[in-house]
Amino acid sequence: MTPAIAAKAYSKLAGGATELPGRAGGAGEDFAAMLKTAMADVAQTGAVADKASLNAAAGQGNLVDVITAVSASELNMQTVVTLRDRVIESYQQIMQMPI
Repeated sequence: MTPAIAAKAYSKLAGGATELPGRAGGAGEDFAAMLKTAMADVAQTGAVADKASLNAAAGQGNLVDVITAVSASELNMQTVVTLRDRVIESYQQIMQMPI
């Protein structure tokens, strides 16, 4: 059972509205699109970092460019990991709530 289904069921039992307040019907799709975009950004910055590293190894690149690309890739990856951790933590807190 997903948290959204549980919230709707609880709302119906309590005699309230069937939709969560302030939430549009397609909000889940927007979140999924945001995650897809974030993962594409991580993949793209990783590819840029790999290319810069290969160019530097071949003697054609600049060390500053390599460090900048790797740092950007690392920052994007840390952001996605932090987001994942927060989503898991939120899900665990919701599952511990009494219904």
